Amino acid sequence: MKGIQFRKRLRSCIGLNHKNESKRIYLIPVISLIIGTVLGTAAALVLSCDTAQKVSEYLNNFFSVYSLHGVNKGEIFKISMYNNLKMLLILWVSGLSVFLLPFLSVYIVGKGFKLGFAISFLIKTYSYAGAFLSCTSMLSQALIIIPTLIIFSAYSIRLALKLKWIRRNKISGDEKRKLFLSNLSAIILSVLVMIFASYIDSYIVPLISVPIYMGLS
Repeated sequence: MKGIQFRKRLRSCIGLNHKNESKRIYLIPVISLIIGTVLGTAAALVLSCDTAQKVSEYLNNFFSVYSLHGVNKGEIFKISMYNNLKMLLILWVSGLSVFLLPFLSVYIVGKGFKLGFAISFLIKTYSYAGAFLSCTSMLSQALIIIPTLIIFSAYSIRLALKLKWIRRNKISGDEKRKLFLSNLSAIILSVLVMIFASYIDSYIVPLISVPIYMGLS
């Protein structure tokens, strides 16, 4: 009962009911991601011919080496896992204070920029085949990482609001411990999801995207 009363009191003091709170909080990462994607798309469309040629040559070299010698999938998994865990860490740290939340938005804009640039460049360079290639090469991004990014970002924003309320009202240490223990399940679940996403990136995506790219070359 105490836990239920605490959550109700918390929502009331934040000034948002559950539905309105969720809608407003989720809007922040979604809008940030859209802004970044639009900027990345614009950057790809105005890319100079020389720069586009260099990027295209880099892709050709990478896929050529992969087709001839293969790539250490374990190494790709480590790199992917490192990047995914770094993302979770940045989002979680940003949720420790409302003053850090602007950095969360900037980070999401950056992720959206990379996504928009990559997809737009492939489509611009290879037309419909590029669209298919972008769908296959970014399988984990679209299905797992981006949804996790939005959900965990919303969680971090909510955490920052809760911590602000707790500090302002000088809530007991027991309630603080309960709040941080509740973080543990969210973090563990997110890490497991990122492990699965890294597995797709390293063992499944190359099997699909490399033959497609070599067919375009």
